[in-house]
Amino acid sequence: MNTILVHLAVADFIYLLIGSSEKFLSVLSSPLVADDGVLGRIAQCWITIPMIELSSIASLLLISFLSVERYMAICHPLQHMKVSSRKRTRAYLGVLWLVATAFVVALFPSHSVLQIICIEWPSGDQYKDYPTAYGYCTTDSDTLAVVGQVLQVVPYFVVLILCVYCYVRIIKRLYACKSPGGATEKEIARRQRKSANVATRMILVNGISFFVLTTPFHIVSLIYAFQVVYPEWTLNEVFVRGAIVLLYINSVVNPFIYGLTNQTYRRAFSEAFGYTRRRSKGESAEVSTSVHTSRNQTHINDGETAMQ
Repeated sequence: MNTILVHLAVADFIYLLIGSSEKFLSVLSSPLVADDGVLGRIAQCWITIPMIELSSIASLLLISFLSVERYMAICHPLQHMKVSSRKRTRAYLGVLWLVATAFVVALFPSHSVLQIICIEWPSGDQYKDYPTAYGYCTTDSDTLAVVGQVLQVVPYFVVLILCVYCYVRIIKRLYACKSPGGATEKEIARRQRKSANVATRMILVNGISFFVLTTPFHIVSLIYAFQVVYPEWTLNEVFVRGAIVLLYINSVVNPFIYGLTNQTYRRAFSEAFGYTRRRSKGESAEVSTSVHTSRNQTHINDGETAMQ
């Protein structure tokens, strides 16, 4: 799971770095909102937008991968033990990034052309420094524009349905478990339930926040796609800009979620930034042994439950 979270952090970092840098440069260079002409066709339409799309699609696929991985670990532990390994995880992640790249290639024609609009400002000193042209990345074909919007929206809602299914099954599986009869077994089951609940809470909050923060943008994309057929459909500019802001918030919110919902991550953050002392080698070895034993016991009990 941690390997997937690292890749998710990389995808979020790429989105935040490139997206915010592009917006910052645009604000400094032009008084016009979202002027793609600042960077030009190659830099904006062919490099910046595809990189933003790559990180966005990769984040979506990584969230779905994380949800399915946790679903298999909790609902089908025996099968998860058979197929789960670092080598397989790296292979799955490699395929995931290739799929994201394929989507970016398919989306490229929908924004490969830089459309320039000439602007004639009213006479007056306040307009003398305003640019006389405005550019935006688009396509010459309405069909390609619709295909581009659909390719952004359809995978998103497919992943949304998949994740909701996984979350519901995980919750049902956790609360369906019955504690064994013995006192020692009850204590072990209580600790396992507490650990599982912490992991589930982190996954649920992470997934829910992702979809809450990204759904408005995909609603905007869906409406843009329908505007070809229903040109009278309009969008409030404040809503559109707000949806974009939420995308950037989504890129930075995950570390806070991990820290708020998981004590292990919270302790790691504190040690990394020097707020608490680092564990000694003896303490680390003891914790590692305890965690390893707990995980083995969890897999054994989950396997017994699955066979029952």
